[in-house]
Amino acid sequence: STQPILPFLMPGRVVYVKTGEQHWGWGAVVSWRKRYNKADGVTVHVLLNCGEIKSFGPTRIPEPVPNPDSPEGCVGSSVRVVAISQSMIHKISQVRLFMNYDLRLPRHRERAYRALKSVRSREFQDDFPLLDPIHDIGANPRTISGLRTRLKSISGMLQKNPVASLSASQRTKRISQWKDLQSIQNKLVELKRRKELCGIGTFERELHSRMRVLRRLGHCSEDGVI
Repeated sequence: STQPILPFLMPGRVVYVKTGEQHWGWGAVVSWRKRYNKADGVTVHVLLNCGEIKSFGPTRIPEPVPNPDSPEGCVGSSVRVVAISQSMIHKISQVRLFMNYDLRLPRHRERAYRALKSVRSREFQDDFPLLDPIHDIGANPRTISGLRTRLKSISGMLQKNPVASLSASQRTKRISQWKDLQSIQNKLVELKRRKELCGIGTFERELHSRMRVLRRLGHCSEDGVI
């Protein structure tokens, strides 16, 4: 449910954006709105340091910078207000910035993002402090305890997996090989389906049945010679 975190998605709230293996890093909430389909949660507009905005129809998809937490920033990156799904918010901090800027202007967006980085480096040497799910958000303690136990168990299982010892390049190679295997298996299934449609499969089964009968009658050798 999105309801528990909605009161915390106020303008200026510092959040960490991540989806899968793609990290956008820390950004500041600008606004949010509910989607037409309630099951999809909410759309959150976040001030982020990101790469080029790629357009796919009506959707604008941000391309993450290689290292969003780098103090020096990245060549070619820029600060933008990006619409993301609520599910992409990986962490919610206790910090809320005062952003009295017109974020439609690039220089104001840059100033706001510099303020975010300045607060982090000056006030919090390690990282932004996070909201406590029980005391701040009001989550059920038993639910949180159960989730933490499951997370610890799954983390232990992942660490024991041989894939965990591989480097990033080795994992990428394995994934590529697995995708190739899946592609070959899908093609094999499609070829089998086409064979059934054209009648070859039926003909082969009928031929095998006739050969078995001929063998039993002694008219055919084990090598299939009549």
